[in-house]
Amino acid sequence: MKRDSEVMIDIVEALASGMQSLQGAALSNGVAVRTFWRWMQLSKDGKDERFLIQWPAPDGEPVPFHRAVAMARKMHALEVRAKFEKECLTGWDSEVRFQGAPVWRQHAGAFDPKKRELLVMLGECDEDGFMIDERGERLPVLEHHHAPVAAVTKFLETHFAEYRTHTVSDTNLNINGGLTLGVSTVPRRTREDGPPQIPAPPTPPRVVEVVKVIEAPQPINEPADDPVVTDTKPSADEPEVAAAPTPEQEPRVIREPAPPAYQPTASEKAGRPLSALETELLGRLRGDPAKRSASPIGSTASAMPRTPRPA
Repeated sequence: MKRDSEVMIDIVEALASGMQSLQGAALSNGVAVRTFWRWMQLSKDGKDERFLIQWPAPDGEPVPFHRAVAMARKMHALEVRAKFEKECLTGWDSEVRFQGAPVWRQHAGAFDPKKRELLVMLGECDEDGFMIDERGERLPVLEHHHAPVAAVTKFLETHFAEYRTHTVSDTNLNINGGLTLGVSTVPRRTREDGPPQIPAPPTPPRVVEVVKVIEAPQPINEPADDPVVTDTKPSADEPEVAAAPTPEQEPRVIREPAPPAYQPTASEKAGRPLSALETELLGRLRGDPAKRSASPIGSTASAMPRTPRPA
């Protein structure tokens, strides 16, 4: 069984090789996540020498476990940066695929059956004419990609000062036509520039009191030179003028002539009771003429459905 120091070294080596997950590095070496964080906390306390490991040099000075973990992650970050800088300079290649399947490289001389047999004997291609490597595996078609211009520009700004932006631009903004603001862009400050300057306290704004005199408006019907009358009560010598009475308007009444008196028929005078048809007809005659029907109740026309007459 490995000692704890050897397991810690294996965890640090896994992080330095590209495994960014701390929990994954611990679990891949048989250490529980809770145990890993307890080791980190005890290493930070610095009270236990068991958490000092010989890393990165086996014969070097021992370092705490938590510092070795930070160094391993830093080493991997530098490796990623070196790969990025290399791709900025030379670009990178990727396999060409068609409908998810790789596209294999064909040998130019494999189209001739006689030459293909010779190329197969020399180990440059297989029986189908595709190029192979030393292990006999087919070589895919590669597509070369160039680095983006923004990535190359960032790489140059990191290593060369002349590619960095040091310009100062002033932009004046006019707000509502009265207030002008100046916005300036300066490069980022560093520790070499020293502490920032403390700006002066702001000047209090000037308070200007504006007094506006509003004159009383003059009456339209009277001249401007007439004196202003303050007493509007009538004097005892002046007679009081009474307002003219408003004549009352009589309401308009639309009078209609009274309907003529009903003249009883001979049957009514004789005292014979009226039938249902006679009662309805008499009711219709006494009512509104516009509501009279040509087919009274009990007639043959009212019982039959109406059909349109032919034109």
